[in-house]
Amino acid sequence: MASRKSPPETARPAQALKRPKLPASERFVDEHIAWRFEYFHRQGSFFGWDALIAKGGFEQLMLHLRDFEGMNVERLFHHYTRKPGKYYEPPDIVPNPDAKRVLAEQYDDQDRLYLLRLWGSCRLFGFVSGNVFNVLWWDPDHLIWPTDPD
Repeated sequence: MASRKSPPETARPAQALKRPKLPASERFVDEHIAWRFEYFHRQGSFFGWDALIAKGGFEQLMLHLRDFEGMNVERLFHHYTRKPGKYYEPPDIVPNPDAKRVLAEQYDDQDRLYLLRLWGSCRLFGFVSGNVFNVLWWDPDHLIWPTDPD
C-alpha cells in the first residue's frame, strides 16, 4: 500500500495563490489584438463583404488590420486619445435604424459596440471578447454612426 506524501510545510494554501477574476476587457488589455470574422455580414447591402470588395477596399482593410495587430487592446480602445478605436455603451444607442435593429435582434447580449477608424470615413464595427475583435460591419461611408455636421 502506497503512502501519501504530505505537502511541504513551506507550501502556501491553494486559496492564497488564487487571484481575483478580472473582467475579460481587463485581463487582455496587454495582449495584441486578434481578429475573428464569424459574425461579419458576408452579403447584402448592409455593410457586407460585397460592398467592401465593390468599393475596392479589401486590400486596404487588410493592411490596416495588419498594422492594428501590433497594438494591444489598451492602445486600441482605452487610450486617452480614443484613437484609433473607441466603444459605445450600450450598443443600442447607435443612430442607424438598420444597425439598431440588427443589434436588438441578434446581439442583445453585448454590452459594447466597438469601432476602429480606418481611412477617411471608413469604420470597422464589432465586439471585443478578451483580445479578439469580432468583426461585424465595415462602414465605408460613416453611415452606422454619422458624424455631426458641426
